[in-house]
Amino acid sequence: MRSLIFGDHRNRSGRRGPVEPVAEAHLRLVFGQMVLRGDEAAIRIGANTSVQDNAVIHVYEGHDTIIEDHVTVGHGAILEACHVKAGALIGMNAVVLDRATIGHRALVAAGSVVLEEQDIPDGMLAAGAPAKVKRALEGSSKHWLEVGAAAYIRLTKSYLDQGIGGSDVAQTAARKG
Repeated sequence: MRSLIFGDHRNRSGRRGPVEPVAEAHLRLVFGQMVLRGDEAAIRIGANTSVQDNAVIHVYEGHDTIIEDHVTVGHGAILEACHVKAGALIGMNAVVLDRATIGHRALVAAGSVVLEEQDIPDGMLAAGAPAKVKRALEGSSKHWLEVGAAAYIRLTKSYLDQGIGGSDVAQTAARKG
């Protein structure tokens, strides 16, 4: 594993130096491995959206996957031919199946399975397998929607400003954010 120096982060000894594996994991949040497979339809990912490590975004014949602006897609999430509206958060290892719609500023809890053609209304928390709408968002779950994507965009800009990761196209897009 390579070491990186990022900002003024300090290693465990308290000295500024190479960032240890815990901090390097944060780098992967922004520039990690993911699968985008749009072989039979289109994948559209909006501005200021964070798609994290090991996420899989897929389509099927004639059915696009659309992820609007300011969305956070958590680690290991799977999205298949669905529509995720602006400001939504898809939790880690959640699955959103064919033709499902996740509403504006809705949250799908970690590990949940949103079934084919299921609609999660705007501003609601959905959880479980299969996912069920639990309640309107409030408290800490609502807070994550307000800060989630913005925090990852800010982190991305910091990495790019230091020349870590990203293509020229990605760097330009992130800086415009």
